[in-house]
Amino acid sequence: MLHHFRFLLPLLPQDEDGLSPLHYYDSVIQLVRHSSREPTEEEFSLGLASANEIKKILNDCRLEALEGSTIELGETQTSRKTQSDSGKYS
Repeated sequence: MLHHFRFLLPLLPQDEDGLSPLHYYDSVIQLVRHSSREPTEEEFSLGLASANEIKKILNDCRLEALEGSTIELGETQTSRKTQSDSGKYS
């Protein structure tokens, strides 16, 4: 799983051990996938918290990208209006 989502790593914060929420999520998934037992409550909570942190960070990035697009769109519309207004009185 870590290999498939490696492009996300630069977006994710790292803890003091240099591990991101993606590393923890991947560890829990691998443990559950290869284990013959159910995950402990602590393992489940860690996986769920990691997934929520990843989701929050991706949503923050999406909102930032949308905000940037809105600002650029506003600037483009303002410059077009200024150009058309200056052409009116020529």
